[in-house]
Amino acid sequence: VTGTYIFTLMVNMYTGSVPGNWMIWFRVNATTNYYGTKIGSGSQINAGDNNIMITLPIKLTLNDYIEPYMTVANSGNYSSGVSWNWFSGVLIG
Repeated sequence: VTGTYIFTLMVNMYTGSVPGNWMIWFRVNATTNYYGTKIGSGSQINAGDNNIMITLPIKLTLNDYIEPYMTVANSGNYSSGVSWNWFSGVLIG
């Protein structure tokens, strides 16, 4: 359905004792990126388990699709499972 949606993605990363760089974002139709949160070595406050979340309004048209993405550099492990991570989208108008 064409309209504006609110998409939310939350992920958990375990960084161990060495802070890393990681980012989450959305990609529409495998081409257009909508960036959200980036946690870098200079701004990361905790080693260990860390949660980051992105919530963005994105306008979609008929047959558009959206994918959540995450990158990790330097250090960190993705925590898998529904208790650690979630993604949702709601049509708002």
